Amino acid sequence: MALTGPTSSENIEVMKAFLKHCPAVTVTSDREKADFIVRLDREAPSPVTPFVRGNKVAVFNRDADLVYTNSSRLLAPPVKGACAAVTTRSRVN
Repeated sequence: MALTGPTSSENIEVMKAFLKHCPAVTVTSDREKADFIVRLDREAPSPVTPFVRGNKVAVFNRDADLVYTNSSRLLAPPVKGACAAVTTRSRVN
């Protein structure tokens, strides 16, 4: 599985979350080796809650088909869902 987006402390946090919640999946930065691509987008801070940002996660297979998407203010729920989508589809293929 490859993670896309700029290298930043936010992406490092996503990688750590995948290692914690999805230890059976290998995270790589090499798209050629990845069976899935995970895209994370963070929402801009809200003027009402400037320290809380939403996390949007999308998982695509090798054919660029969307296989999972979710969003949450916390990072763990979308990562856990992405992990389930990746491991379930990996067993099927």
